[in-house]
Amino acid sequence: MRRILIVENDRFAQALLRDLLNYLGYDHVCTEHGAEALAVLECTQTIHLVITDLHMPVMDGLALLEALQGHPVWHTIPAILVSGRLTEDLVQRAFKAGAKKVIPKPYDFRTLAGAIAQVLAEASPDEGMR
Repeated sequence: MRRILIVENDRFAQALLRDLLNYLGYDHVCTEHGAEALAVLECTQTIHLVITDLHMPVMDGLALLEALQGHPVWHTIPAILVSGRLTEDLVQRAFKAGAKKVIPKPYDFRTLAGAIAQVLAEASPDEGMR
């Protein structure tokens, strides 16, 4: 079963993502900011995808993407960034930091489900493995 790391500080949005992932048949782990996500990655066997919000306390989504890209193992984990306050500059920075998809909030669940399926399908067999 594919395991997805949700990094979202808004509890309502986190619950909606959990419900969507449950419906789609994915396992998931939830965190509230990037630093907590990195701590989860330290002790989790396998993460196949990261879905991260952009604006969060402690460590935002861009900093998390950059930390993943700079890590010798985690750089293979694909990521989707979501945000309600995107600018063209932030979108470009997200892609430069390693995001495979950038999705504006509020997002349509079909759009997000399609993005998740596409990113996981495009990932090589080694991506996401720890």
